[in-house]
Amino acid sequence: MTPHTRSPHSELPEVEANLPKHHAPLPEIWDKDRDGHHDPEGIDFIAVQNSAEYRALRTSHVRFAFPMVITFVGYYFVFVLLSTYAPAFMGARIAGSYIPWGVPLGLLAFASTWFVTWAYVRHANKNLDPRSTALREALEKKAAL
Repeated sequence: MTPHTRSPHSELPEVEANLPKHHAPLPEIWDKDRDGHHDPEGIDFIAVQNSAEYRALRTSHVRFAFPMVITFVGYYFVFVLLSTYAPAFMGARIAGSYIPWGVPLGLLAFASTWFVTWAYVRHANKNLDPRSTALREALEKKAAL
């Protein structure tokens, strides 16, 4: 059998020898883990996906992430386009100094990466993590019954 058609319970091929025993690539196609346990048992993921709590969690994530990605990628492309098609502007000195416009605009790209990371971590810690933890705990409690 090829690695794509093997059961998760068969002997590990050499390329997967370094992975932990409980690791199952593409676990969604198998109903049991490598030890034969159902994991997770009794959770209706479709119902969870349709629940108001999950939709609110997903909406909070998308409303933050989508504008942030559009803004960051937009700035990056504007910077690249300016560098490519407006070299005179990017090479022009700022107010008679020795610093061309391209340097602070390039540094701003690095700073924006740090800002986006900080803002997402702050948003996730404040808004996403408490909701996802509450949802997970409710699912685990329901599955334990």
